[in-house]
Amino acid sequence: MCYLCGVKSDFENRAIRIAAEFIPIKFDSARFAGLENGWRYYHVFCKSLIGHKLGRPIIVKFSQMGKYEIVRDIDEQARATHREIQLMHQR
Repeated sequence: MCYLCGVKSDFENRAIRIAAEFIPIKFDSARFAGLENGWRYYHVFCKSLIGHKLGRPIIVKFSQMGKYEIVRDIDEQARATHREIQLMHQR
């Protein structure tokens, strides 16, 4: 999301739609979680559930060619979450 105008990017909207196909929760937010090996990572979540521990984060990654995957590997999820936290502290 652009923090100046509040508009979600195409990747954020796509990440929310993709996560909703696989997990039956009404997601309303996606946050950029960094780049790794040419993949763009996004953390998808529901704002009303912030602060509740509901398991592993939902991470969707996009390649430069438009391919996407939901990240299921715990180590890869941890790296994406760590990068997301670092990016949040840089703002």
